[in-house]
Amino acid sequence: MSKIQFPDVFADYQKHYSKFGKVTNLHTREFLTPMQIGQSTSFTVDKTNFDVSLVNVSQIHNGASTVIFKVNGKEQSVNVIAKHADKLPFILRQTGSQSTTSTTTSSSTLAKADPNKPTQVGASLAGVVSKVFKKVGDKVTKNEPIVLLSAMKMEITVVAPADGKLKSISIKETDSVTTGTLLFEIEV
Repeated sequence: MSKIQFPDVFADYQKHYSKFGKVTNLHTREFLTPMQIGQSTSFTVDKTNFDVSLVNVSQIHNGASTVIFKVNGKEQSVNVIAKHADKLPFILRQTGSQSTTSTTTSSSTLAKADPNKPTQVGASLAGVVSKVFKKVGDKVTKNEPIVLLSAMKMEITVVAPADGKLKSISIKETDSVTTGTLLFEIEV
């Protein structure tokens, strides 16, 4: 069915599957964005549980960068070849080589958008906030991207419903949201 409805997307999927195998067990966040140093994730493949954490990413040396991670407590490393001598491969660019921490807000602690207030914009589906493009006080135009959500290996751009000014932003990057979670409010 997908092949008929979305032939280009399906062809891309088949190429990706041929190269990387089954990635459906990966969480959407790890599939779409690079892990940060110190970040961990867990997934199951064929009834085997894997706990993976990113330990370090080296600077480029001799055209490659070494990625060190732990799988079920055992340290592993892999060399990732850089296409450009002065640039980390895309998947590693956001990790850097310094330890970072991030905090995620649970969707149960986030407010819900009021459906009777058209200036409040809620999440149309459950997912993770990948990117917040604007900040409170910014002027925005109708249909301008404000937030990028990722869910089920897709990215959804949430846009301004009208011209105005961002009155509030209720979420931050990496927050998990559910349907109806208040993302932002516009002052028209």
